[in-house]
Parts: sequence; structure tokens; C-alpha cells
Amino acid sequence: MKKYGMLLDLNRCVGCGACQVSCKLFNNQKDDISWIHIERLEWEPGDANKIINRGYLPHACMQCEEPPCVPVCPTGATYRREEDGITIVEYEKCISCGACVIACPYGARAISNQDEFYFDSTEPAPYEEYGIIHSHVAEKCEFCYQRLEDQLEPACVINCPIHARYFGDMDDPESPISKRMAERKDKVVRIDETRFYYESPEGMPQEFLPTAGVYSRNPGLNQSSDTSQEAPKPQSATAKQDETKTGVDPAVAVGAAAVGAAGIGAAVYASVKSKAKKSSDEEKEDQNDK
Repeated sequence: MKKYGMLLDLNRCVGCGACQVSCKLFNNQKDDISWIHIERLEWEPGDANKIINRGYLPHACMQCEEPPCVPVCPTGATYRREEDGITIVEYEKCISCGACVIACPYGARAISNQDEFYFDSTEPAPYEEYGIIHSHVAEKCEFCYQRLEDQLEPACVINCPIHARYFGDMDDPESPISKRMAERKDKVVRIDETRFYYESPEGMPQEFLPTAGVYSRNPGLNQSSDTSQEAPKPQSATAKQDETKTGVDPAVAVGAAAVGAAGIGAAVYASVKSKAKKSSDEEKEDQNDK
């Protein structure tokens, strides 16, 4: 049995989003879904003479050793593969109940209720035909297991332009992740009891790393663990933590602008029409007086 894991070097990550884009394309995600989220981090420097420090934190499904999403699935759509321990979702069995979404302690799952493809089309564009077309199902990162079966690395790994991601079989000492962990073992932090690891910049508060409950949609259902390899639990935040996916959606902004413009246009039209009618009525009164 293989034991695949992912290690992200946050010293290298520049928040470019290449991992997000490649993930969305390979896994045929709708435009309202992203399996990878990237947060912008800022923290105060230890030296008062230095400018504020900034970094980026990509995170997705952590591939728990004992995934809480599996036992709550009523149909068996979510399960852990015996050959490599990767937790995946069989879309054909998923009934979109949302139980796994609530159970996930990292907020890594989502359900897309969108049927249309990009640009509100009912037909997929050529780049949207890749992967499994799906909607109204729970979905998440699956380590691109289809690519692994073809002896290829996950899409996010192969498309990272600055090689911030290390992936492979952790039981294979020659795999990229095993070599990196051996080189930087004192700098690498394991996220709880998962297969996700981070190497963070010097001085970055360790509480910024994902920890069970921080990203959960329902923290009350989280499972706790007290191993020495966990990332520290978040405490007082002296830094700013903003997810890049927040903000106004361009489509929403354009739509709001269009509605606003339409409203202004209608008001102007009504005003002009009213003035024209008033002018016409005055002319008729003048003619009657004559």
C-alpha cells in the first residue's frame, strides 16, 4: 500500500493561483467551486525596522488518516481507497445531503448547485470536457488519483511554476516529498493526523497553519487530537489572515453595475418623458388661449 502525501513550501509560494486553475481544469469544477483555497497572510516582523511580512497559504483536503467524512456518508459515496489511503467521492452515489461537508474539520468540501458551464452556456467548452462533468454532488481534492494511476503527478504539483509543492509516496525514500522531509525535517510541520505538511517562513506564526476546526463549517463536530506532530492551535492573532477568494465576485459586480445603470437610465428616461409631456401640455394650453 502506498502512502501519498503533500508538502507545501510557503517560502516559495507567491499566491499566483496556478495550482487553483490547473486543479479546476483537470477536475472539471464549476466556476462557483474551488478545491484549493489560497489565503493571504500578514504578520508583524520581529524587528521593528523591517516592513510587514506577507505570505500565502494554499490549503485543500488534508487527506485525514481517519477521515470523519467517511462514516457520515449514508450511501458510501465517500470512501478511503485501500491501495493508497486517498479519500475520494463517487459522484454516482452522492445524494448531495451535505453530511460530509459538515463533518469535514477543515472546510475542504463543497457542493456546487450550478448546472450551467462557464459563461452560462448549456454546452461545455473544449476545456470543460476534460475530467468528469458533475454538479449537485459533494466534491473535494482527491490528490488527482486518476493521474497517479497513469504515473503522473497531481495537476497542482506539475503546474506550480516555482516548485513549491512536493508530492509522492511517503514510504518511498526516493520520492520528492520523502527527500524534502529528510532535508528539512526540523522545518516541516504535519497538520494534525493528516497527510498534509507545510514548511513555513521564519517568523510566521504557526497558528496560521490549518488546524482542525479553523476552517470548519461546523466546529462543534470537529475531532480533536493531541499528538506532538500537530500544528499549534490558533490563539491571539497579531497578523491579518484574508482568503483571496473573498471580496466581490466580478460577475456580481458587473451585474450590480448593470442593474444600477438600468435603474439610472429608467429614472432619466422617466424624467425626460415627464418634462416632454409637460412641455407638450403647456404648448396645447397656449394654443387654446390664442
